[in-house]
Amino acid sequence: MKTRNSGLVFILCLFTILLVGATGIASAEDSFEPNNTIEDAYPIESGITYESWISVPGDVDLYTFEVTIAGAIDISLTSLPADYDLYLFRYNPEEDSWDWVAFSNNWGSEDEEIHESNMPTGTYIIDIEGYEDVYDANDSYLLLATYPEGITPIQITTWGSIKLNYTETR
Repeated sequence: MKTRNSGLVFILCLFTILLVGATGIASAEDSFEPNNTIEDAYPIESGITYESWISVPGDVDLYTFEVTIAGAIDISLTSLPADYDLYLFRYNPEEDSWDWVAFSNNWGSEDEEIHESNMPTGTYIIDIEGYEDVYDANDSYLLLATYPEGITPIQITTWGSIKLNYTETR
């Protein structure tokens, strides 16, 4: 007759859970790493939700997108497991620098949102970071950005004729 030592099984299960939790072995893979520098910023598309993680202390997640038609930019950072902050920058080619546009830094795990109207065309960077280096390697956040995209406007080149100059962007 076989007997089961339920106390030993419980201790082994608890040890496994604690070991996995403490070492991060079971943490999800950070979807878009490396994306900690401007050069490695992950390109995103308008209207698509991206899931990722702030997976270690000091981790920064950078995303980039191109605005081809001036208009509104809306960014939401939701399903936050910790106190994350959201920043938006625009590339300034005249100064060869990144200009701060907007930020959202609500307390705790409250959703972060940026809503900017009448934004010029150009290259933008979204910066997501944990307040005071908070992170959660096991729980993700969701990022959604919407911005104008489409065809370049019609250009009138000479009296009486129209030259259509367009490119479709997505």
